[in-house]
Amino acid sequence: YIVSTDNIPAQVMDYIEKHCLERITLQTISDKFYISFNTINAIVKGISGKTFKEYLTDLRLDTANALMKSGFYSISSVAKLSGFSDYSSFYRTCKKLYGKNPREWLKEKLP
Repeated sequence: YIVSTDNIPAQVMDYIEKHCLERITLQTISDKFYISFNTINAIVKGISGKTFKEYLTDLRLDTANALMKSGFYSISSVAKLSGFSDYSSFYRTCKKLYGKNPREWLKEKLP
């Protein structure tokens, strides 16, 4: 990934979107673009209206939603393929944001 000084905000957002399924942190982005955590959060908040963590979580949940709807993957596989470190992290995120565990969330998403 080549970094130029042109349009850093767009590059940061593009990097997050392309690497959201990997282990990505503020430190990862800071090291890549030579900018502070505060600057990263300001960029993400200014463009998405969300914190870095909220934005990353939304990208991962969008992926999880698509994978679950496909019907090809187990819920634990969905968790890993969506960038969550493990099933329990995925479970806690679903419970916190939707008030449902992943199985309940899946039932709601499927016809």
